[in-house]
Amino acid sequence: MARRPAVPVELQPFRFAAIRYRAHHLAGWGDYFVWLGGQSHGQHREHAVVSLDQLRDDGAWHVAVVPLRTNFTAAELALQVSSDEERGEVWLDRITFSSHKPLLDPQDLLPIAPDWTASRLSPGCCRVVDLATLANASAASLLDELELRHWLAPGRVTVRGIPFQTLAAATNILTTTDNIADVPAIPINAAGSELYWLMAASLPDRSFTGVLGSAPLRRFNNPERFVFQVHYADGLTDDMVPVCLGSSANEIQHGLQVYCLPNLRRVEVTRVDLRNRIESARFVVVAVTMNTGAWLTAVPPVTGLPPSATVAPVEQAAPSFANVSPTADGIVLENPSLRMVLQTSGGLALRNLESRCLDGGELGFLPGPLFDLGAGQTTVPSDRLQTSAPSITRPPTGPQVRVPFDGAGAGVPIRGDFCAAAHTNGDIRLWLELTYAGEETATPVVHFPSLHGLRVGAVADTWYLWACKGGIIHTQRTEQAQYYGGEYPLQVADIFNPALGVAWRC
Repeated sequence: MARRPAVPVELQPFRFAAIRYRAHHLAGWGDYFVWLGGQSHGQHREHAVVSLDQLRDDGAWHVAVVPLRTNFTAAELALQVSSDEERGEVWLDRITFSSHKPLLDPQDLLPIAPDWTASRLSPGCCRVVDLATLANASAASLLDELELRHWLAPGRVTVRGIPFQTLAAATNILTTTDNIADVPAIPINAAGSELYWLMAASLPDRSFTGVLGSAPLRRFNNPERFVFQVHYADGLTDDMVPVCLGSSANEIQHGLQVYCLPNLRRVEVTRVDLRNRIESARFVVVAVTMNTGAWLTAVPPVTGLPPSATVAPVEQAAPSFANVSPTADGIVLENPSLRMVLQTSGGLALRNLESRCLDGGELGFLPGPLFDLGAGQTTVPSDRLQTSAPSITRPPTGPQVRVPFDGAGAGVPIRGDFCAAAHTNGDIRLWLELTYAGEETATPVVHFPSLHGLRVGAVADTWYLWACKGGIIHTQRTEQAQYYGGEYPLQVADIFNPALGVAWRC
């Protein structure tokens, strides 16, 4: 939908736009939600003010504040909506331009009603937590930081259907400090099913923890950043990321919101600690209410894997079956689970890999080298290494093979043995024993194993676990590379198919 504003707007003096809207049944694709077009020095100019993926899709009124990085005269306005259901809807109330970041009314952020008439909790199930002796700051002094024009009225108020009691004194909020070692503790001394928090969060503009650079930080769900630590009278504690009632998700959002700690144990809660690990953030507790009745807030589903299919038992050979047999240019390792064909003459390479426990599924891969070795700036694949004849031994746990190799001829002064074992327990184990043979100091490089095009069953059903900081479990294509350490804290990587119940673990 497009239209012309009644009066063209010169955007050059303005740096922010505040858009009040509500949306329902949106999809994240599309070029824009609000688009402006116009002229500058005789040339057509356009600007997508806010995109659809920046909107909150819950049917409630919100205000999106976005930077305005353009300087033409806007004479055209267009709206766009995309939906993955039968009907998507957006309502646009107003657009306000400003030269400074605008301050908002609390009513622009939350549905707020006076007294407790609109409460979803019955009066007999509400227990207000007294913060009068804990308050350590004045809300009026933090209005600019919290991006608010004014503060809530003191006394009884209902926010998102939850009854709260705000303080009337000049010192009327409890806030975290710049020292993250200071942990505010809120005494509760009562048992209940849920704790509701009216809390504001002032987050840094950007997060610098991602592997792809910085990103805007308007919400987070990382327990490493902030948790409510619930202490029970029987000595147990729970570290909880709250449910944000505005999004029905376990997360903390920038600004003023209502949060819930759901499904509390039916044991007296002695206190709740605010454990903040973001030095440049502030968390402001305005009011706390305990629900002593039945649970009101649903616990959101946690992102996880699809349920595993029921897999019929696969008849396997006797546990004693495990074998290594020579071929014309290599060896074959096999046991009840796997059959692996390796080239050992003229280099080391994987030629075939078969699974005997996929119940009709297929294990796919691209034949090629098993690993890469390097020293300094030179790296070579294993199929270019000089190899010697394999030796086979047969201990009680299953046969083993050892293939000596030398990388000196390929420019890498590393030699050693490639070792493989076919265990009677159903595993095939591969490992390297390496010796650096160079005379000069160099940084060794070992990529083992190095398999390409690996899939378990259908490509769409093949999942991966990449254990970087934060972790990635998904099916979508991604390019990742981290060394084991702070950015890759778990020494494991998995390819797996939950429907078939099969995993390839490195």
